[in-house]
Amino acid sequence: MLFIIAPYKLIKEELCDQPERYHKFQFSILQILPKTLSPDDVIKIETLYKDKLLTKEFGMNGN
Repeated sequence: MLFIIAPYKLIKEELCDQPERYHKFQFSILQILPKTLSPDDVIKIETLYKDKLLTKEFGMNGN
């Protein structure tokens, strides 16, 4: 399974450049977070997943 964590802008650019790629596009919901979490806690969890899945090096992260 391919894991992609990507800002919408980068996905849109990629699909505009290569429109046939939408057939292969996949994403996974890794975790559903409670609404009570602070924005800082959400960013910490997101960063943890990015580090574990190496999406900073090999993904489409713009942040």
